[in-house]
Amino acid sequence: MLKQLLLSCIVGFFLVGCIAQHDTWMQQKVLDCFITQFQNALDCRVSCKLDDLLLKGQLCLKDLQVMPKVGSDWSWRAKKFNIGFSWWQLLLYGSFDLTIDMHGLHAYSRLHKDELAIGDHIYLAFLGPQLSVYTFLKKMQCDDAHLAIEDAQKKRYFDLHWDSQLKKIDNCFKATIDLYDGSLLAQNRILFKQASGSLQFDSYDGQPTLDICCKGAASIEIPQLGTEVMPCYISGGWHHNQGTFSLKNVDHSFVIDPILIKKDGTRLQTSIEAKVPLNYVWHMLTNDNDDNRLSGHASVQAKMQRVDEQFALHGHILAQRMRWQDAEVGSLAKMTFNKKSHQAGEKCVGGSLYLQRTSGACVAGAWSCVPEQGTVHAHVANNARLTFSPKHDWQILPEDLTISCDLDTQGQLKFSYDAKATHAKAQHHITSAGHINVEGARIQAEGTLDENRYILQALYDPCIYLETFKYVNEHNDSLIRVEGNEQQQYKGFVDFVVVKDMIKKHAQYDVQGEGVFNIAIEKKQQCYNADIHLQDGAIRLPRTYNFVQGFDCSLHINPQGRKCTLSDLVCALHNGSVRSKKMHLALSDDLSPRYIYAPVILDHCLLNIEKELFAVVSGSVLLSKKQDTGALLKGKLIIDRSQLKENLFSDVFQKNMRNFTAYSFDTRDDDLQCDINIKTKYPIRVQTPFLQTDARIDLSIKNKVHDPQVTGSINLSTGQLHFPYKPLYITKGSLHFLPGKLDDPLIELQAKNTIKKNNINLHVTGSLQNQHVSLEASPTLSEEQIIALLLVGSQEESLNIVMPALIMQNVKSILFGYDQSAANMSRYFGSIFKPFRRIHLVPSFIDQSGRGGLRGAIEIDISDRWRAVIQKNFSLTEDTRFELEYLLSDDISVRATRDIRRDLIGEVEMRYKFGD
Repeated sequence: MLKQLLLSCIVGFFLVGCIAQHDTWMQQKVLDCFITQFQNALDCRVSCKLDDLLLKGQLCLKDLQVMPKVGSDWSWRAKKFNIGFSWWQLLLYGSFDLTIDMHGLHAYSRLHKDELAIGDHIYLAFLGPQLSVYTFLKKMQCDDAHLAIEDAQKKRYFDLHWDSQLKKIDNCFKATIDLYDGSLLAQNRILFKQASGSLQFDSYDGQPTLDICCKGAASIEIPQLGTEVMPCYISGGWHHNQGTFSLKNVDHSFVIDPILIKKDGTRLQTSIEAKVPLNYVWHMLTNDNDDNRLSGHASVQAKMQRVDEQFALHGHILAQRMRWQDAEVGSLAKMTFNKKSHQAGEKCVGGSLYLQRTSGACVAGAWSCVPEQGTVHAHVANNARLTFSPKHDWQILPEDLTISCDLDTQGQLKFSYDAKATHAKAQHHITSAGHINVEGARIQAEGTLDENRYILQALYDPCIYLETFKYVNEHNDSLIRVEGNEQQQYKGFVDFVVVKDMIKKHAQYDVQGEGVFNIAIEKKQQCYNADIHLQDGAIRLPRTYNFVQGFDCSLHINPQGRKCTLSDLVCALHNGSVRSKKMHLALSDDLSPRYIYAPVILDHCLLNIEKELFAVVSGSVLLSKKQDTGALLKGKLIIDRSQLKENLFSDVFQKNMRNFTAYSFDTRDDDLQCDINIKTKYPIRVQTPFLQTDARIDLSIKNKVHDPQVTGSINLSTGQLHFPYKPLYITKGSLHFLPGKLDDPLIELQAKNTIKKNNINLHVTGSLQNQHVSLEASPTLSEEQIIALLLVGSQEESLNIVMPALIMQNVKSILFGYDQSAANMSRYFGSIFKPFRRIHLVPSFIDQSGRGGLRGAIEIDISDRWRAVIQKNFSLTEDTRFELEYLLSDDISVRATRDIRRDLIGEVEMRYKFGD
């Protein structure tokens, strides 16, 4: 009977329960009770709908929404929320062991001071609701869960998708989370995306706090690393109050390891060591993941400690092998940071700055930041010599460059600088000082460059473009003026004075002239196209009498690739023109040329060397250079018409020609090779008071410009050597240049003439430094006699008394001397005959065999009216005849004579003219 009664009660309860779980009133009462208990236990607002109520102890809800009572800092909702308990646990132990199954969970939370707003709500849920009946979470499962976190300023956004399972075993919660998608956005930049992996949590319920341990591994993609090294792997774990984590990419070019975090009450300590590529930092700053102009690596060491509101930070960032495209920025850079107290008691972060280049140049300084004021200040100066390139002569000496930078809370950035550049050889100085203000999208700069002043205005919206640029002198006259618009189109002009000063300071060429270069520039796809036109130009070329009258060309400049293409170059000269269809130039890291292709055509260009050589030259020249090779100047030049007014055989003239060539092609580059062929179309006319000839040139110049190897010859076809009495006619002449003997070519010269029935031959052999001059005559005469014939037309040996053998050396000086001007020749020959300017030699000797010996006479002009004659037998000292004559008028003269017998004779001579 008792068994039947018990069975009847159980069946009755079951039937009542089955009827009650489908009763609307009962369902609403259960739902209202659940919402009330949920809201009171977790201090929140709840709304949901009842999906099902099961007798076995399960409540099925849908469209569950949970929000805080005040505000909207967090919320979560679930499409389906099933909660159940065990009747046996309730009946035997008087407690609820809750089992929760959620599907389509979507949670949202704000982030306040690096803490989740939903954190307290989760903490209460894990500890268990505070109900009259003891309640604890036994098991929870989430499918298709989603969590979104953002800060109050909406500058950071965290998104995570996962599935999870949680169980309570004894006093420990064990959870497994499978991540299948996650991302973090900060400052409109994606820090990582597509996070996937697994995590395991163990949390111990140690009232009043939870002791959490976890470990796991996941893969993430960091867009700033680039597509090839984008995947990264993070692993690590948290044990009790400290955690150790590691983040690396596939090739270990991006490593943050270890990441150490320790929490002790309200104290939080964090330290990291990292090695990251600099392009990752650049991508973070610019938010442009395709911009790979910056390369290098940076290592970071930092320690942070936070206690309540107190915050401490110190560490350093070390960057190595920094390059901007192919240009070196620095071999080593270091920035230290440390939190310190400001004089006014405000918190301040600051440190030191240091930058060093491979050349040894470095700058150093300090920086500081006051967070309460939102200001940042930095100041650096060079403490070593700065050079623009090892091949450039310009340098900045220590402490000659200072830069200051200030940033305020409004985002206004201010730069100021003071710099002085010094030319190492010429000791020229260029000084510049000014300031740059960046406020919003507007950039303004103003400063001085030596005595001149510049003003610049530009906009950055969305890319930078120039509005106006002015460069004026001390009298406020515009030297440069450029105006632009948002389409990156610029127009303006550059006065030749600017170009002149640049050439003088950088190349030491003093170019004279005037004119204005009109320019039109347009930017297309990060490149610039420019057209240049010279207006009202008259620019004198260095060391020549020719000058530029017109100049036109088009430029295509690629700043990123440091490449420049010049096309349709036309340089109109006063005599001739220079043209080039297209030139190419590419610069290396130190801005020195790494590739050059510059063909030039010369058309009837007038060139001159001082007042010595004038020539009209045509031809083609190519300046080329390839990677890792020296520059080569190659071409062929044809001399159309020319005239030389100096001695072709002079060693001084040869050196002057060499110096002029070195000066004209002075590129400050010892590696400039040359391969130039020079020929004459028509002979060069060489004309000096002593030498007149026509010369044909066929020369080849190779090796380095500063040490040329010249081969070839200069041949003389006709010409004369002008001696005082009669010239010698050139029958053959040549200069042969051999490698390594530019200043000492081989010489061969032959000249001859017939003087008073004597065939005179001059023959020069040897080299310019060691020449041999020989004089021959037929019939045979001595060199003294031959020289006498050339000078006075007499070969008599009596001239040896007044013509010493030293005359032979003087002939060499005439042949190979540099100055063969008329004045010099007059001085030279005049000095020889100066003692005898009033003495006339009478070379008509009469053989007086009866008296024995030879007779001759010397006439002496005492004045215009007095004349004396001495006639002597040079073998007999007593046989001398004297004659003195005085002209009373043109027709009457008086003569006194002492003959050889010493008899005195007087004569009066009168001349009469008989006519009609």
